[in-house]
Amino acid sequence: MKKFLLEIVLLFLFVALAAHYISNLDKPPRVKQILSIDKKLDIINLGTSHGNNFNFSGLAINGRSLNRAGNTLYYDLQNYTFVKKHLADSAIVLIPVSYFAFGLDENRADKGADKSFVNDFYEYLPPTSIHEYSLAKDISLKVHRIQKNFRGVFAKKKVKKPKKKPKGKRKKNKKKVVPFDTLAHTAMLKDFAIKRVAHHKKIGSFVRPENNIGYLKAIIEDALQSGFRPVLITVPYYREYAERFGQEWLSENYDVPIARLSKEFNVPYIDYGFDTRMTIKPEFFKNSDHLNKKGIVFFNKILFDDLIELGLLSNDDLR
Repeated sequence: MKKFLLEIVLLFLFVALAAHYISNLDKPPRVKQILSIDKKLDIINLGTSHGNNFNFSGLAINGRSLNRAGNTLYYDLQNYTFVKKHLADSAIVLIPVSYFAFGLDENRADKGADKSFVNDFYEYLPPTSIHEYSLAKDISLKVHRIQKNFRGVFAKKKVKKPKKKPKGKRKKNKKKVVPFDTLAHTAMLKDFAIKRVAHHKKIGSFVRPENNIGYLKAIIEDALQSGFRPVLITVPYYREYAERFGQEWLSENYDVPIARLSKEFNVPYIDYGFDTRMTIKPEFFKNSDHLNKKGIVFFNKILFDDLIELGLLSNDDLR
């Protein structure tokens, strides 16, 4: 009987360990990025997909982007809290706040009733950090991940045989350089801005702003108490995007609360939203509210210079 019980226990442990191993084989990229932090970070940024505009490769210090597409200020707070232990003394915490951020509900109900927006957060955050945590959802996600990874382990990868090239002289394929069509690209940016602003205005008025202002306050307060240096930022947008919000909407839903927080906590606020060094140049934008690679390089040069001027970076921190 004892031997039977021992075998049952060992079998259970084996299954549990195998399930744990398989469940951790493949995690979403953003989750892997957060879980792979293995050194002290001197500068980080939070935010939505607009946080993709930050690139710290030009710095001689360690930096990491912790933003996520469509993220809410509630989960900015949770991500900050989760990685706080990895921050170096006096770390710079860049907090880009999107125009629509104060109107988002915590779990992005606007994205669907199934609350799939929070799925990634179940991968690494403790239950106490997940808004409206559900044990049933947690178990369901774990089971689904185990099943998916289990199939992936045993899936046969088809190896394509390289095509044989005919003998003789090989012609070099010259890459065609397509000239940048400013007019066509500008038209695309304007059309994109119309749809984008309509959507962002809608989700930016989804809930009253008090809770989100509270979450942003919590990040700033904790950062200051921990000896970190928080900076509020509005990233550059193509002018059509920023202008279409209208000054009245922006003032009520964005400008007033962010300026008030900057003044209340005496933290820097850098507004690039209407910065004509970038916003009137279509060649810097991938779409109406995201910079392209060229724009990101230009923006980060300006950002680092401004951080030096604020005394947050030094020339020695640049590569």
